[in-house]
Amino acid sequence: MYHLTVSIVLAAFIALAHSAEEVNVGGYLSKAQENVDQLSVHCFKPSDDDTIYKYSIPHLNESQGVIDFAKFKGKPLLLVNVATFCQSASEYPVYNKFVEKYGNQIEIVGFPSNQFWNQEPSANATEIYNAIRYVRPGNGFVPKFALTKLVQVNGAGESPIFSFFKRSCLSTRTRFESAEYLLYAEKNARDVRWNFEKFLLNHEGHVYKRFDQHFKPEGLIPDIEHLIAEAKKAKN
Repeated sequence: MYHLTVSIVLAAFIALAHSAEEVNVGGYLSKAQENVDQLSVHCFKPSDDDTIYKYSIPHLNESQGVIDFAKFKGKPLLLVNVATFCQSASEYPVYNKFVEKYGNQIEIVGFPSNQFWNQEPSANATEIYNAIRYVRPGNGFVPKFALTKLVQVNGAGESPIFSFFKRSCLSTRTRFESAEYLLYAEKNARDVRWNFEKFLLNHEGHVYKRFDQHFKPEGLIPDIEHLIAEAKKAKN
């Protein structure tokens, strides 16, 4: 038997109930309903020419050590802020398929965060992995890509990695969700708006594109393959 805390069980029931009601918060709704300005935006080099390679972060399972992004020089990266009880956790199997299809030509990393509607309430790695395996997406699912420790993507305590993203990219949306759903106070126009925003980086460690939560991951394939081809050219 697996163990889930009371808070996770409650979160699971709440998430499933809201999914059934089609609540207009962070779900797969129409562009008009969610007021998504753009599904993706092109990004640019920060003025200081910063790259992802100077950053590192502990694995979710701390026994695995630290994810040092400098080790990924020369290959594209797909970095996603994730939350188990978000409807968009249905994307997890797609990221596994990317790993199976592209192998070590690309690195995928998920950043669990609980800043949107308590959708990642788990306290530790065991709880998060159990929730992924048994609740959402469930059915014994095990991610084949790395997950980091729980992070803050916005606000005063935001991860320096997400500060780097924001220096590189505008947001896809102009509006924010209602304050009751946001577990941080300070707002910035370039803030992450919800779980499962996607940041695609090129082989030089710069952010190439930022994708809204509503951008389905299957739609990333042309950009991923373009960046893989560019990385191969750079090696020759």
